[in-house]
Amino acid sequence: MRSIVLASRPEVETIYRRTVDALDALLDDDDEDEEYDEASRAERSEQLGLLLDGLRFCAVAVQALRDASLAPLALDVHERLYRFDAHCEDLHERADDAIRIMLRAGSPVTARIRSLARHDDSGPRGAIAAGARAEDPAGRALLDTLSRDPVAAVRAAAKASLAAVAEVPWWSGKWKSDPATRMTEAERDAVGGALRRTSELLDEPPYRLWDATSPSAAELLKCLEVLPAPLTIEAIENLCRASERYTVTHLAPMLLLLLRREGGSEALFRLVLEWGSSDSGALVERTLCAALAEAPRDTRLAFSKRCIAYVSASPPAERRSFGSHVRFVAAIAARLWPSDEDISFVLDALLALDRTGTGEHATDYASASLEGALVASGRGLASIRDRIVEARLAGYPGPWSSFGRRVDSLVAGLPKRLVRKTAEQAIHAEDDSTVEWGLRTLLGAAYSVKRDGAPVERVARLLKNPRWRAVIVANHELAPKALPGLRAMLVRDELPYPEAVAVFGTIRRLYGGLAAPRYSAWVYSDDGDPESERKTARDEVTAFLGPTEIAGPPRADEWQALRRARDRFDGKDTSELVVYWADTLREGGWTEDERADFDRFLAAFRERPESEVAMALVGSLASKPTLERTHELDEIATRVEGRSRRLVRTGRARVRHLLGLGAAAPTTGEVGALPAGVWEDDDDDE
Repeated sequence: MRSIVLASRPEVETIYRRTVDALDALLDDDDEDEEYDEASRAERSEQLGLLLDGLRFCAVAVQALRDASLAPLALDVHERLYRFDAHCEDLHERADDAIRIMLRAGSPVTARIRSLARHDDSGPRGAIAAGARAEDPAGRALLDTLSRDPVAAVRAAAKASLAAVAEVPWWSGKWKSDPATRMTEAERDAVGGALRRTSELLDEPPYRLWDATSPSAAELLKCLEVLPAPLTIEAIENLCRASERYTVTHLAPMLLLLLRREGGSEALFRLVLEWGSSDSGALVERTLCAALAEAPRDTRLAFSKRCIAYVSASPPAERRSFGSHVRFVAAIAARLWPSDEDISFVLDALLALDRTGTGEHATDYASASLEGALVASGRGLASIRDRIVEARLAGYPGPWSSFGRRVDSLVAGLPKRLVRKTAEQAIHAEDDSTVEWGLRTLLGAAYSVKRDGAPVERVARLLKNPRWRAVIVANHELAPKALPGLRAMLVRDELPYPEAVAVFGTIRRLYGGLAAPRYSAWVYSDDGDPESERKTARDEVTAFLGPTEIAGPPRADEWQALRRARDRFDGKDTSELVVYWADTLREGGWTEDERADFDRFLAAFRERPESEVAMALVGSLASKPTLERTHELDEIATRVEGRSRRLVRTGRARVRHLLGLGAAAPTTGEVGALPAGVWEDDDDDE
């Protein structure tokens, strides 16, 4: 037969380079997080399809050339096409065919080929099984391994490739060794027919065995039920390995049979470790638990405990990756734990976890998954009720701190009378976070009009305690509920300056009347309706806002009270004062007092260029942008030093954007002549 040449070797190499360059450029554009409209998305999808077709052509052209020296290019094409498994299986088939043909043409077995022989998908393994040459020692080694592959098609291809040099045992890939030699004569007589039929069924395409309604699946299950336990377990393990991850649910009858056999639980656990280490772990997590939902309660409990023991013995570093198999095992444990079982076992395991090196901000994903069992617990929660209440009142000491928020949700689900009693004790605790929880609970889920009276009156009583008031003022959720009482105390000169500033911040959030907060230079959104956001904030605390005459933006007497609080303030450090000042600027243009304050703080910055002062001054200009201060803005950005320089320059860019001047800013020239300089922001920290 005459050979077909679709493109010469130089042409294939040129097409490949052009395609890869264009594909990389397209994917780099995606990394920029651009927002695409519908037309742009359609255009991008079309371009991607064309480029993938280009790679597909390279695979087919290489296959037609049958030039073994093109194997590296074929492997590159294969690697790239397998990154796009959501597009078209035909792409994978063509890539696999190219590998098969390269091996048949004499391409050596390299490290990349050996790696492909361990690929999660059966396609590459099948291509190597069909392409590797048995007369080549390296190829023979791969074929020997692939002849034991759990997928029937891969085994068959390897068996065909080995036919001229070796005979593959009939049981290879189905059992670890010859089943007949592992049974007594009586067992062979009793189940020999079932064994032979099981072997035949396991040679069928796996999809025929995934469907519970398939005659083959039903017959296989019947055969496996009568085989000795070790043979049943090995056959089901290999069948599970041969199956696609999404088919685990369809294998439920097999998995339930596995758990009924002695040693089956350990076999299932081995599969769980394998599935958890794959890219499909999240999918298997749901389907596996759905498949095991019908297992007996005690069986699920025992398997869950086995999983928890594994998580407990795992190093902290392995628990901190969301994609870790340890997180997967923990999630399986939580999902299978019976809701009516004493949850003490899970709680003790969480408290005993080695959290060395996890750090304050490092997420322990395995622990978080295991905590799901606590939340899902029903009657089993009664056994730990006293322990979680005691831990809540103690401020979640030691290991409790790692999952305190989760325990808060458990405490909230206790009987309301107990929750209220716990909250009443919590507000007298030494730990501020416990006091905060108690106050939030007393003014939230545990609030009772019958016992507490009108909301405004209840809050007023709490505000009389200086410690409770300080916690309330500083809390984003509590401060709005206490606003009427706090405004009254402000006017009576009963609040220290920091608390008075916080009260003004809460007024801004609910009613406006102040300029944007200083952090708007760095955290902002040009979208949204401020008044709508304020109304939403008010609606959340309507019952606590009192009569309308004490509502609304800051009144004149409140501005005066704020000034008096500032004059009484003991802390005269500039870096502290400027922050409070920048958070309480009036809405609208700059007042004379604000201009004078800005000049005073700027003068202090010139004498001592502290980063905190620089940040507050830039924040104030972002709150109230003005062209007359652009020189001072540039001066601050030029003089500030250290790690804050980048933030200051970012704030400067925000101010310039608000003024319509563009985001760039001068980086060279004398301060007094900067507008004539070259404008660009290099963010060169130090």
